[in-house]
Amino acid sequence: SSQPQRGVTTKPGASEAQPRGSSTKGSSALQGRDKLRVRIRLARPAPHFWTGVHTHTIMLALEGLPAIYLHSMLGTENDHEGVARTINRHQWPAEELEAALADDEGPHRALFDEMKRRIRIRRAQKAFHPNATQYTLHFNDQVFAFWRESLDRDQSVFAIHNVSPEPQSIPLVELNLIATEQWTDLIGGARFDDFEGTIELEPYGCVWITNKI
Repeated sequence: SSQPQRGVTTKPGASEAQPRGSSTKGSSALQGRDKLRVRIRLARPAPHFWTGVHTHTIMLALEGLPAIYLHSMLGTENDHEGVARTINRHQWPAEELEAALADDEGPHRALFDEMKRRIRIRRAQKAFHPNATQYTLHFNDQVFAFWRESLDRDQSVFAIHNVSPEPQSIPLVELNLIATEQWTDLIGGARFDDFEGTIELEPYGCVWITNKI
């Protein structure tokens, strides 16, 4: 069944530049270069629950062990019949919850399936070991990014998240990717061959760029 989820598409220029032998950090100005534009998009207009997927995507990539609240997995809305702390402690009747998760077109099923998918992705990455190396990357106040490296130094993951309601552009050269390796977004599947290109993150878009699949 089709479900709304964050997909990744690539839009190369008229001609793609060949990958360089090595890449170093440089200016964000890429004049005269064809850009590989990676767009993180939503299949539907973004309801509030996609922001929840985004925030948990950040948490899943961080050092340590993630803990996910049950209602965050289900996309439960605030229960305004409750008060204080009970507002986010909705009690689902079993039949109602089963029906919500069985509805292929419903938001709860879409969020639940996407959260499970991202958890599966995380579990398969050595670089997301709780004790794996983590360094914060600095782009701007609208982008929260960090680099993870596996304990055996075999896998790297660049976790890049747009935490703003505005699109953000990140030059790939700023990641200092090793050109002799193949880099792929674990979330959307896009491949990065033109290291002079850019990552175009739509509002609340995320990429996990790795050298190992």
